[in-house]
Amino acid sequence: METNPPEHNEFLPVQRQAYWPRPMETSMTYLLPGHDPSDGKVSPISLIWGIVRRRRWIILAGFLPVTAAVAAHTHLTPRTYTSWATVLVEAPGQQKEGNSALEVLNRLGSTNTLETEIELITSRRVIEPIVEQQAMHVSVTLDGKSVEPSDVFSNVIAPREVEPGRYAIEPQGDGGFVVTDDESGVTIAEIPGGFESAELLVGGLTLELPKDLQLERLTVSTGPFERSVVSVQGRVAASPVRRDADLIRLTCEGASPEQAHGLCQSVTDSYLDLRSSLQHAEASGAADFLGGQVEQVKTRLTAAEDELAGYQRANQAVALDQRASTEVQQHARIRAEREQLEAERSALATLFEATEDDGNNRKYRDLASYPTFLRTENRVVGQLVETLVQLENRRSELTVTRTERNPDVAAVDSRIREIEGQLKDFADGYQDAIAAQITSLDRSLGSVGGQLAVIPQKQVETARLRRQVTLLEDLYQFLQVRLREAEVAEMVNLPSVSIVDRASFPFYPSAPNVRLNLAIGLLLGLCVGGALATVRELTDSKIRERRDVERETGVPVLAMIPTLRKPGPIAAVEGNGARRLREGVGVSDGDGKVAKIPASRDMWEEELVIEAFRSLAADLRFTGQRLGTRGLRSIAVTSASRGDGKTFTACNLAIAQAVHGRKTLLLDADLRASGVARFFDLAWTSAGLTDVLTGQADMPSVLQELDLRDGGQLRVISAGNPQVRSVGMLEKHAIRVGSLLDYGEEHFDLVVVDTPPLNVLTDAATIASRVDAVVVVVRGGVTDRSALDLTLKRLTRANARVVGLVLNDVDLPEYYTTYSHDYVTEFES
Repeated sequence: METNPPEHNEFLPVQRQAYWPRPMETSMTYLLPGHDPSDGKVSPISLIWGIVRRRRWIILAGFLPVTAAVAAHTHLTPRTYTSWATVLVEAPGQQKEGNSALEVLNRLGSTNTLETEIELITSRRVIEPIVEQQAMHVSVTLDGKSVEPSDVFSNVIAPREVEPGRYAIEPQGDGGFVVTDDESGVTIAEIPGGFESAELLVGGLTLELPKDLQLERLTVSTGPFERSVVSVQGRVAASPVRRDADLIRLTCEGASPEQAHGLCQSVTDSYLDLRSSLQHAEASGAADFLGGQVEQVKTRLTAAEDELAGYQRANQAVALDQRASTEVQQHARIRAEREQLEAERSALATLFEATEDDGNNRKYRDLASYPTFLRTENRVVGQLVETLVQLENRRSELTVTRTERNPDVAAVDSRIREIEGQLKDFADGYQDAIAAQITSLDRSLGSVGGQLAVIPQKQVETARLRRQVTLLEDLYQFLQVRLREAEVAEMVNLPSVSIVDRASFPFYPSAPNVRLNLAIGLLLGLCVGGALATVRELTDSKIRERRDVERETGVPVLAMIPTLRKPGPIAAVEGNGARRLREGVGVSDGDGKVAKIPASRDMWEEELVIEAFRSLAADLRFTGQRLGTRGLRSIAVTSASRGDGKTFTACNLAIAQAVHGRKTLLLDADLRASGVARFFDLAWTSAGLTDVLTGQADMPSVLQELDLRDGGQLRVISAGNPQVRSVGMLEKHAIRVGSLLDYGEEHFDLVVVDTPPLNVLTDAATIASRVDAVVVVVRGGVTDRSALDLTLKRLTRANARVVGLVLNDVDLPEYYTTYSHDYVTEFES
């Protein structure tokens, strides 16, 4: 029955209260407390754990191949064994005191520093003898398996000049062998059977075959000697043990423990032999050098001694110090004597001057008082002075009785003058004698001074020649001592290096390091998986977290529905004409996904789902209370696309409302899917919404009653006859849709409408613009951000009231699940 409903504008939300939030608004007042996404703070650990939980399969997809590749590489890599030895290098000056016979090795060209010894121990001089003695440039393959030459042949002689080649040794019927060039096939030699031992010479290679040799095919290959030396050098390494220790750690690698141990042992032995030969050659060279130096110094010493002796003979340079002392004393004595004579001559000259100035007749009488004339050893002067005194006394006696003119007095005066004249003559002669003595002393002083001037020069030259002789004598003695030491060192030949630790036997491979490689593989796998997960997370436009949808849309999330293994109604229902929904009966979530209600559903999961829809129903009731006396009478449940779980949400929301005693009507407006009929296992061909819209049935006739086992009753209007369904039917019959909703709001406490996906069909906009509230279902990990944004924009343009979102099919945080889990555990116990 069709009535004349009011104008379509009466059903638009603009005529209702305008406090409802609008999607995508930056400034918003939320209906429910606690829905502001800015209130929630997420720790980095929770954020990372959320990414790991969501991207676990991507992480596993990146982790497993990388880890498997590393494990396979580790398994397929040939095993390498390492043997090591320790060598002590004695630095110069470390020998014991008193071992002077070895000190020459440290003073004459010694180079045994750690750096030099490290280079020496890995040098070609050490490696080449090993390669040649052990025939390492020869490889043997016995029946397809690589073996050591010593394991097959009794003796192998492979000089370094051996020609590269490949030879095959195959048995013959008579027990012998034939040797062919494996490359050209030319027969080289034939060895008849019954031999005790056979020596085979091919390409410079000598092989001795044992008599009990058993084989099918033996291949002998010889490679370039230089290449083998370089290969062995790459397997030998040396390094200092510590900076403050004169120890060298030698490591050798091999394909087997025996090979590594043998190579390390051979290298240490070869190194000791080389070091001993070098020291012996060094000591021999030092002895030869010192012997030549001794002969040269001896010749020079003989020449210096002869030169010193010849100079001493030619220049009387013997006892120069004693002679210099004597000459100095003589020079001093002569100079003192001359000075004495010079003083006496000066005094006598002064006396003469005073005598000449005397005017009396007795002017020479004072000469008699001159000290030199009074000497007792001068008898002539003494006699003259004595005669002169006697005459002076005689004259004094005569002048008493006679006058000056008396002949006797005159005779006495004449005699006095005669004696004084004699004294004067004597004084003149004495003065001349003093002058002659001074002249003679001057000549003596000149002679002695000349001799003293020559003596220092002779001393210097003599000292120089003697010093040269002394130096050559010391050098000669030093070289003789060192020559004896070098000769002793040459005979003793004690090396300056020694082996502290012999080559160790490796029981376990050193490479590859299985544990380290697996750890690196695990870490690398986690890094690759984490990188893939991060890239996928950054490029993923799907909505997964509550905070994501609230932050990007500004619309609160009213409920979070956990991921269900078997989705279905939260309470068992049965209705008139509908099959009873028994345990194990298949149900649909309304989006084409069929599942079965388990005979005993996991109580924890069931509790979470029930609590989620109870929370959603409670939030909507609180929202209705804010509408005033009318309350929230109609709700449309929609989504952005198919498969988001809108039918599942709408049906269970209606069940939750009905269980609480509210008279609830569930209207299936998704005409194409008929999700409500599938969800409750109703006859999807029965009369429903399409029949009402086309006028083929009225509202009461299409109502289906479903009884809830937990109490309450639910009325359902299915999609109706599928034959009359068409695109745009809801929009075409918008007036009747409004009338139908008015009827539902009048006769029921709440009308829940399951609408088509808004981004697929525009029919949902007709319903959304008419109902009191719209709930948008978002499926975690499925709904795209752009799709949800488009849905909210369309609802905004339709002036719909979006009260919130339902986040479906998500992993709930721990604080959502802990209480329910504990409750179920307690209940089960």
